[in-house]
Amino acid sequence: LIKEKYICFSYKISRSKGMDLPSANFSILIINPEKPEKRVIKLAVGSVYKIPFRLKKVEEFLSYKELTFEHLKEMQNLIKTSISPRSSSVRASPDFKKEILVYRVSKFLQENLNIKT
Repeated sequence: LIKEKYICFSYKISRSKGMDLPSANFSILIINPEKPEKRVIKLAVGSVYKIPFRLKKVEEFLSYKELTFEHLKEMQNLIKTSISPRSSSVRASPDFKKEILVYRVSKFLQENLNIKT
């Protein structure tokens, strides 16, 4: 049970409307979003590996600090090197999955944590 203020969000990315299976997806939990020194960020991704999993290196990098646009750029590289989508996927290419996840996670963090470009 979380007693602190938090933001929780899940996002399904599909290439076409009504597509049941996602090209990629993520869920994010931000505990103490307004207190950078106490902020904890949890991030899980799906459709980019055999099973959904958490990006623990990304979580450690993003937590307990005031985030800047430069941090988001580093996070993007961490995400890209942490996932390895199958090249045989018929829903989307590995490059598309990486780019769309990086874009959506970055956009979500920018909007919800007021990170300026």
